[in-house]
Order: sequence, then C-alpha cells, then structure tokens
Amino acid sequence: MEQWADKRRHTRHSVNYSASVNRMEKPMDTSAREQFPAKIIDISQGGARLELKEMLQPKEKVRVRVADEKVGFGLDVTGVVRWSEKVTGGYEAGLEFTQVKKFALGQGEKRAEAKPS
Repeated sequence: MEQWADKRRHTRHSVNYSASVNRMEKPMDTSAREQFPAKIIDISQGGARLELKEMLQPKEKVRVRVADEKVGFGLDVTGVVRWSEKVTGGYEAGLEFTQVKKFALGQGEKRAEAKPS
C-alpha cells in the first residue's frame, strides 16, 4: 500500500485572519457578489485556505486583502482558486498566490471585517 505524502511546497500555519475578497472578473452568476468578507484559516508562503459564505469556482482569479492589527502589517495578494467545496455553514477554498504585497498598517488603515456574512 502506497503511503500518502503531503505534496505542498510550503509549510502551512493555522491562523484566524479576517479578510476581504474581490473577484478579478465579473461572475457569470448574477447573484454572486464581487466583493465579500472571508476568514483565512491557514496560510503558507504559496497560498491559503479560506472560509467564506460565497462560493468561489476553481480557476477563478481573486484579490484578498488582510489588515490585522494583531499581526502589525497587512497583505494584499492575488491568486487563483485551486479548489472549492461546500462545508457546514458555507464554503472553503484553496488559493494559490500569484502575487503578494506586504504593507505597513498606517493610522488610516482599517481592519478587514470581523465575520463573513
């Protein structure tokens, strides 16, 4: 029996960050929102797992922004959805980063919303 091995390139870290998700292209489903809150539940150098109330489609391109005062800096990332599935209370999606920008939190910087709606 072949043993399963984790094929991820980067170590994942469990987190609980509030985030804002923006779709890079207008969704075909007219009921889908273009911008909505989410939670990042784990993150690595190459991607993240998101918990959300809105369904994302594999291959969909999104921008995710995190500004958390507990961390002391923010992230503005773009990426491609690699997988998405329905879970109790909403959805989860795996995001592969294509670009990551880190920024310092300034006096006018606001945190992302606390809870997905």
